[in-house]
Amino acid sequence: MAAGTSLFDRLMNLDTTYQQLFVKNIIPHIAEVVDSIYECIVLWFEFSQSVLARADQLSAEGESLEGDIEFRKRVRQANSILTPDDEFFDSELLVEKRDAAIDELEANQTIPWPEKG
Repeated sequence: MAAGTSLFDRLMNLDTTYQQLFVKNIIPHIAEVVDSIYECIVLWFEFSQSVLARADQLSAEGESLEGDIEFRKRVRQANSILTPDDEFFDSELLVEKRDAAIDELEANQTIPWPEKG
C-alpha cells in the first residue's frame, strides 16, 4: 500500500509541476503530456480497486494493514479527479447536504466555530 501511495503522490507531483511550469510560460501546453498523466491516474485507480479488495479481505480476517488509511485517501482523491465535474458537483446532492447542515444547525447539533480574538 505504501508503494501505491508513493506512486500516486509522484503522479500528483508530476501533474502539479507540469501545470506550474505551463502557467509560468516556461513550457508550452502539450496535450499529450496532460493526456498521459491522466491515463496514468486512470491505470493507478483501476489497479487500486484490486488492492482495496484484497485489503478489505485481509481486514475482515483481522489483519492490520499499515498505510491503509493513506492509501484509501489517495483512492478517493483519484476518484474525484476522474469524476466529471457535472457528476461530482451534483446540484441535488449539494442541496441535500446544505439542507442537512441547516437541520443540524437548527437542532443545535453543530460544533461552534472558534472565533478569532
